[in-house]
Amino acid sequence: MRDSIDQFFKEIQLSFSSKYNEALGLCGVSTPVKKHSDLPASRLIKILDCFNVSLYSVVKGKVDYDVVERQMRGEVAIPSKYLEGALYSLKSTPLKLVSCISNTLSKEAADEVLKTTQIRGLESDLAPEKVNLILLHDICEYVSAFYGDERVAYLGAQKALNTISMKMGNWNGKIKCLKTLMELYIEEVYPNTVGQNFTWKLESVERNGFIIGGAPKPEVAHTFETASQIPRSLEVLRRGYLKALPSAIGHKTLAIQQISSISHGEKTDTYKITSTP
Repeated sequence: MRDSIDQFFKEIQLSFSSKYNEALGLCGVSTPVKKHSDLPASRLIKILDCFNVSLYSVVKGKVDYDVVERQMRGEVAIPSKYLEGALYSLKSTPLKLVSCISNTLSKEAADEVLKTTQIRGLESDLAPEKVNLILLHDICEYVSAFYGDERVAYLGAQKALNTISMKMGNWNGKIKCLKTLMELYIEEVYPNTVGQNFTWKLESVERNGFIIGGAPKPEVAHTFETASQIPRSLEVLRRGYLKALPSAIGHKTLAIQQISSISHGEKTDTYKITSTP
């Protein structure tokens, strides 16, 4: 951890010496600094704020210095790793997730997510419209690390509830049962929103539950080194999303079970949801 902090400031001093000195002056730190890792955490965080990065990303060694440089010049820039293989996911999905973090956790938590992923300015018209699944994963990974998997699942549920509220008017009179609801989701919602990177199939639907499975589209799978590395945090986010769906017809979800998991080396992510009217 200490080595990562000192390495970050070594890079910053080499590339942004004037901005570095300005940041230290603004934060009341005398120069020269022998070991930046010896500074109090609160002081470190204030200095890092000047470069739009978080202490978490510095410690993890995941800072994109090209993005730092471009943002220091006033450009709209996000890490290239979020743009490679970005075929389907609109930037609105991670931005809405950050907004949900702000509303349900705090503005400070949302700001830390923006600094950790270095996506400040993504909402700009100058930013690319499409990003890949890695950005969604990194957001969920941060939330999981600091707030737990249940908070990630909660964010998924909130996304589902927002979708339900937008769609119910269009579906008025169409939804007769859980089977109809899920068929509409498979046909109209998943292909255009949270599931556009996967091919989804409704495997079975009964009065009190359903089983749904999906696998990444071949052209998206290469975004990750292997299919088995598609992150667990996205499965947790999806679990929360699916758990909330039966509420669209007034059902209460009793249980959700993940039957198969790509992150565990299986070919599909499959979920069984049990609900009651």
